[in-house]
Amino acid sequence: MANGIGERWKSYQPSKGTIVWSFAGGAVATMVLGFAYFNWTTAGGAREMADNAAAEAQAQLASAICVERFITEANAPGLLTKLKAESSWSRDTFIEDGGWVTIAGIDDPIDDAADLCADALVEMEMPTTEASNVTLEAS
Repeated sequence: MANGIGERWKSYQPSKGTIVWSFAGGAVATMVLGFAYFNWTTAGGAREMADNAAAEAQAQLASAICVERFITEANAPGLLTKLKAESSWSRDTFIEDGGWVTIAGIDDPIDDAADLCADALVEMEMPTTEASNVTLEAS
């Protein structure tokens, strides 16, 4: 008991195996914490996130174009009424069949664009032709 903790610490000589295993454990702990809590990603994971973001942006752009094409139709209020009458799982087919989501130079409709377009249109309130005539006459 003559040796205190400080003296024992100074005289401690770890073996090479202890040093190697300590570094290995520290490296593993760093990786586990990094991936679990600090949102590190692998190159493949980053590539997948970038691809998903690009596809989502493409669908949102095509959806915005679809909404613009739909509301500029001559019979847009009537079409909107028909779209709202459709069941929620067949609205995308209604949009695709109308050709509003088709973009020149692209053979197939863009994934999820018709769904986004239909959702945006269903939430939209479009004035009827009678209401717009009344507004024009009052002006």
